Amino acid sequence: MTYELRTDSQHRYVMYRRDERYLPFGRDDDRRKAVEKGQQFVASAYPEVWEKNVGLVQRVRQFLGNNFHWHDRLTTSGADREVIDTLMSMVRGGSIVVIPEEPLDAGVATLPAKASSSSFWGVDNYDVAPVVSVASRYQSQLERLAAEHTAWAESQSAMDELNAGFMRKMAGTSPLMDFLFDAAGWTGKYGDKLASGPATPGECEPFEYNGVASERGEKIDLAGLPFDGPANSWLESEPGMKQQWRMFGADGTPVVDIDFDGHHGQPNPHAHNWDGLVRDHGWPVSILP
Repeated sequence: MTYELRTDSQHRYVMYRRDERYLPFGRDDDRRKAVEKGQQFVASAYPEVWEKNVGLVQRVRQFLGNNFHWHDRLTTSGADREVIDTLMSMVRGGSIVVIPEEPLDAGVATLPAKASSSSFWGVDNYDVAPVVSVASRYQSQLERLAAEHTAWAESQSAMDELNAGFMRKMAGTSPLMDFLFDAAGWTGKYGDKLASGPATPGECEPFEYNGVASERGEKIDLAGLPFDGPANSWLESEPGMKQQWRMFGADGTPVVDIDFDGHHGQPNPHAHNWDGLVRDHGWPVSILP
């Protein structure tokens, strides 16, 4: 049985299974070219236009139902667009071939068609009205983009999840990172998403330096700040001294310094990391969120 897909002024496009005999008296090269031409015809079609052609959709449903039993649901209750998309996909894959044949009224004498001139813009015949206007196709694309567009609330939620995940991995790895999380407002915003973690600068108990020497019997003062201090706490330099903050680690020794007005080759503010008794050269830092 012959299943016609569409007919235009030049050809009648017929659907076949790949294993069917089509063009039985043609050469292999002619059959191959016919298959390629049918694939080009289907690939150049607008699926949003074909799905509105009731007769075409019905013929495709009948062809799929009679030749591919696993598409029974599609042929009986599938959406028109789904039917057209399935046909195009199977033509691209080669399980269905569309063969351009002579129209049924090919024996009727007609005037020769006007030779179409080639065009830089890819238009073969300016006399043929387009199937769908550019404006309609553009509007259809806009509607599809609007339907698939991710809502701002969903994007914001996804960003919050990324930020919380980053904070969950980095919290506690460096006192400086904990301080920056707190300064940026992340601690209050994402803190409830952390299962557990070290104390942040905002949770440390305040203290005042009393000038008593440490139990080490020695200390290193830099910009008026002691080398030893209470664990997990921040200390600010005295008034009149170089403005500086120091973070003490769990053992009461310096971990991070933040300098505000002593650049010594670095922009202000900048941070220094401590490694035992050695303080590095410094790194630019911003404490703003």
